[in-house]
Amino acid sequence: MNERRIVVAAGAGVVTFVGAKYGVLKQIPGIGPVPAAAVTIVLGVALAAFVEKPGTLGGLIEGAGYGLVAVGALELAGA
Repeated sequence: MNERRIVVAAGAGVVTFVGAKYGVLKQIPGIGPVPAAAVTIVLGVALAAFVEKPGTLGGLIEGAGYGLVAVGALELAGA
């Protein structure tokens, strides 16, 4: 097993669970006509794609990005 993939998956799962259960989108404001869900998706893509850190911390940041994308997509689907 690849340790980094496990860390990324765990980070994504935790952020998705916490975001869906406790309402992360209430903490992230919309920008003008752009809803908070879209801002969350953009923030998640930025974390997952552009933050390059080695090791466990990098995997957690990447996983958090994927989790934010999932939370934003769930919110858009429910809207």
